[in-house]
Amino acid sequence: MSDDTGIVPIRGKQYKTVALRVGEFRKEHPDATISTEVVSITENVVVMKASIFLDDTLISTGFAEEVRGASNINKTSALENAETSAVGRALAFYKYAGSEIASADEVANAINQQGTDNANAVAVMNELLNYDERLAILYFMEQDEDVQIAIHNSAPKNEKTAFKARIKELEKAVHDWADEACAQVGHCLVNDDNSGLFEVLDEVHKKEKRYLWARLSQQERDQVAKLSEERNNG
Repeated sequence: MSDDTGIVPIRGKQYKTVALRVGEFRKEHPDATISTEVVSITENVVVMKASIFLDDTLISTGFAEEVRGASNINKTSALENAETSAVGRALAFYKYAGSEIASADEVANAINQQGTDNANAVAVMNELLNYDERLAILYFMEQDEDVQIAIHNSAPKNEKTAFKARIKELEKAVHDWADEACAQVGHCLVNDDNSGLFEVLDEVHKKEKRYLWARLSQQERDQVAKLSEERNNG
C-alpha cells in the first residue's frame, strides 16, 4: 500500500508514480521542457512519445502504447494514459525512477486490463487494495453497478459491513479532494498563480482528472489547457 510519498511497493519492488517523477524533475530543473507528441493514432491503438530537453538539448525519450477499449478508462482516455506513461518512462530513463522503469500508473493500468468479468474485477480490486487504496477506489468508481456489487459481496461475511464502509469512505475522499482541488485551481487562475496551479495539477492522478475537470467551468478548463500547453512548449 502506498503512503503519501508517491512510491508504491509492489511485490518487493519500488514503483514511482508519474506525478512524483514530474514533481522531482520540475523541482530540480524548473526551466526544462517536457514535450509530448502523437506517434500514431488509429481507431484501436494510440502511441505517444515524450521528450525531455535541458537547455534545448534532448536528454531522454519515452514511448507508450495504449489499446482503446482494453479497460473502461481507455475507452475514453487511451491517449491521456499513453501520454502519462510516455512521460513517466522518459523521466525514468533519465534518472527519476524507483527500482523500476515502469511507473505505478502503468502497473495499475496493466492490472486493470487483465479482464472485465466480475470475478476478475474482484481480483483486480483486491490486488489494488493491497498496495494503493487511491488507485483501488478509482478503479472501483469506474466499474458498472453489477461489478461494484460483486466487489462488495467479495468480502467475508463477517467483514461485509466494514468493507462497504471503507469503500464509501474512500469514495468520499475522492470527491472531497476534487472539491478542494477545484477551489485551489480557481484561486490560482484568479490570482495568476501559475506555479501554484501546476503544483495542484501535477498531483492529479490521470484517473482523478475527470472528477476535477467536471467541477471546473468551461472558461477555467480553457485557461488550464492554454497554460498547460504553454508550459509544455517551454
